[in-house]
Amino acid sequence: MSTNLKNLSLFHKIFSLTLLLFSISFLFFPCCNSLDEQGQTLLAWKESFNITSDALASWNLSNQTPCNWFGVKCNLQGEVEEINLQSLDLQGSSLPSNFQPLKSLKVLIMSSTNITGRIPKQIGDYQELVFIDLSENSLFGEIPDEICRLSKLQNLALHANSLEGNIPLNIGNLSSLVNLTLFDNKLSGEIPKSIGSLSKLQVLRAGGNSNLKGELPSEIGNCTNLVMLGLAETGISGSITSSIGMLKKLQTIAIYTTQLSGSIPEEIGNCSELQNLYLYQNSISGPIPRQIGELNKLQSLLLWQNNMVGAIPEELGNCKDLSDIDLSENRLTGSIPISFGKLSNLKGLQLSVNQLSGIIPPEISNCSFLTQLVVDNNAISGEIPSVIGNLRSLKLFYAWRNKLTGKIPNSLSECKDLQSLDLSYNNLTGSIPKTLFVLKNLTQLMLLSNDLEGFIPTDIGNLDALSSLQNLVSLNVSFNEFAGELPNTTLFRKLPLSDLTGNKGLQISEGVVTPAIRTRAKSHVRLDMEIILLILFSTILVLILLTFYVRVRDLNAVEAFWRHFEQSNIPLYQGMFEFSIDEVVKNFKASNIIDITSSGILYKITIPNGHILAVKEMRPDSGALIPLISQMAQSVE
Repeated sequence: MSTNLKNLSLFHKIFSLTLLLFSISFLFFPCCNSLDEQGQTLLAWKESFNITSDALASWNLSNQTPCNWFGVKCNLQGEVEEINLQSLDLQGSSLPSNFQPLKSLKVLIMSSTNITGRIPKQIGDYQELVFIDLSENSLFGEIPDEICRLSKLQNLALHANSLEGNIPLNIGNLSSLVNLTLFDNKLSGEIPKSIGSLSKLQVLRAGGNSNLKGELPSEIGNCTNLVMLGLAETGISGSITSSIGMLKKLQTIAIYTTQLSGSIPEEIGNCSELQNLYLYQNSISGPIPRQIGELNKLQSLLLWQNNMVGAIPEELGNCKDLSDIDLSENRLTGSIPISFGKLSNLKGLQLSVNQLSGIIPPEISNCSFLTQLVVDNNAISGEIPSVIGNLRSLKLFYAWRNKLTGKIPNSLSECKDLQSLDLSYNNLTGSIPKTLFVLKNLTQLMLLSNDLEGFIPTDIGNLDALSSLQNLVSLNVSFNEFAGELPNTTLFRKLPLSDLTGNKGLQISEGVVTPAIRTRAKSHVRLDMEIILLILFSTILVLILLTFYVRVRDLNAVEAFWRHFEQSNIPLYQGMFEFSIDEVVKNFKASNIIDITSSGILYKITIPNGHILAVKEMRPDSGALIPLISQMAQSVE
């Protein structure tokens, strides 16, 4: 009896120990097939993927937990905190609407995964989310309002999708938001005023949404931590709010190619950290605020293609870090500020198509890093400063269509990197410096319509002298006062005749056959047809003149008729050709010149339907038109 009790007691102890060990094994060594609920949820999502690669091979039942799966990270408690499948091609898969077991999820990165569909409303249930990146996909539909419930969210990247609708009105509830990128979608509506509640916001980019309308809300001034403000290529309109001056940390303002109007507020001078101001292609009016000169860290000032008026502030010379200034295509007046000579880091200065006068200040030569100097289409006068040769980094110098006088300075040859030089349509005199033709990188030299004179030296066109000038593809010296015989060299044999025309004293050597002459020799039949068409064109034109003004007798009457005719939009020669006077006149350019005589210039004209005509522009003082009309009128009578 005693022995049996002892055996029973021993058995009980062994059973209890076995049960304890079995329980411990379950606790610390779970069965290989018992994947937890989080893993089961992720596996169910994987089943919806259209994926052929083995990138997610680790997502399988052989694991007890998804914590070691590709793109998955867990906390110390084994709870999934991060899913990062960035750049994995999921081939049109969608986001799941049921992630209930993943309540601890903090980071969801699905950028560039080729997912599609809508953003599920259930995303607002994951209250621990801190970082969402669904950018560069094919998501569509609206941004769900439920997303605004994520009070811990710091980053929301939805850019480069096809999202539609409005920015959620309650976006201001995302009190922890630091980065908001919505650019390149199809969003519409206005920027919600509640955005001013995002006191921690540093980046706001919503450009590339062409249907985004309305004004920039003044509440934006409350986002005092804002560093980047990007609303380019939208329908944003109205004036820039003066509250922008409250953004002391702002580094970049990019609101270009929109519908902004009004003037730039003076308060912008308070944005002491501003580095880039991009407001080009708008309808901004008024002057450039001199307060911009207080922005000591400003690097880029791009205000081109606006309606700005007034003088360029001298204070801009205080912005020592400025590297790029583009104020072209405005209505600016006054002169180029001398203070620009203090901008030692300046690389690009573009002031074309304004109403600037005065001279090119010699001080500009202090900008030793300058690569682009573009001042064409103004009323700049005086001489090109001789110290311009100090701009050793200069690659492009455009000063055409101004009132420049004097000679082309020899010092330009010191600009060894110069690629393009256009000084056309000025009043320059003297000869072309030979030293220009030793610039190895020069590809374009345009000097047409000046008062340049002298001979074109033979050695300019010699291959030996130009052995290092292999890149020159454009040389235009037409409409100057060059004389003498054109050198019979390879350079000039390749040059179109139109690039030399308008030099009365210039003679072409017998051995020189330019492309224009060569083409004419090969296609004389085509030219004959053009001449026939010219005669036909002129005859019909005269008949039209006679129909309306049979009794025209004097020059004043003819000029009055032409003024009336040019102002009309009547198509010429209906049934034969369809074109207007404007379509003919716009082809009156040097590249289309066939011949020049004392009575006028013969142009090759291509009309919209593809037909080619030869049209002669009569010189007003030639007297050739009046006798012709009078003679034809008498014959008709």
